[in-house]
Amino acid sequence: ATAIRNAQLLTEMQQALHAYDQERYLLNTLLENIPEQVFFKDENGKYIRISQSYAQNIGIQSPDQAINQSDDQLVEPTLVEKNQIELENVLTSRQPIQRQEKSIKEGQPVWYDISRIPMLDQENLPVGVLGITRDITELKLAEELAKHRALHLRIAQEIARDTSSTLEMDTLLRNATQMIHDRFDFYHASIFILDSLGEY
Repeated sequence: ATAIRNAQLLTEMQQALHAYDQERYLLNTLLENIPEQVFFKDENGKYIRISQSYAQNIGIQSPDQAINQSDDQLVEPTLVEKNQIELENVLTSRQPIQRQEKSIKEGQPVWYDISRIPMLDQENLPVGVLGITRDITELKLAEELAKHRALHLRIAQEIARDTSSTLEMDTLLRNATQMIHDRFDFYHASIFILDSLGEY
């Protein structure tokens, strides 16, 4: 019976080790290839693991260089206090936070979607924070472009409505030109009319 139980324990241990190796492989593959910037910090603010994309963002070659390091050793000094306050808030409240933040990079605006998630142990005590930062600049630019185009369509509709109230050609052209100039904020606006032969 003891030999059978030992064999079962050995099999269970081998299965657990195999499952651990597989989970570790999957996590490593994810952290090496994910475009989002991901980090795990302990309750003291020291890095446990980071993704390759986060390592590149903070200017280090390998994610392993960040292990057991804190923000004051890796990130810009302007971010250290902000990151520490954020860590304390998440650990104290035990609630995730999510926000969007805009910064300027190489003279261009860059938008980020930032999530900070508390890591809790089996007793519901905070043991660290999972951070995920996603670049949403393209999405924001597309939103702004869509808003800009929608505004232009609305202005064009208003101009068409307002100028159609008169049938006198000179008044119609003058009003349309003035409205286009004013509402689209153009430097200059003109309307040219062709003769019946389309020459002049």
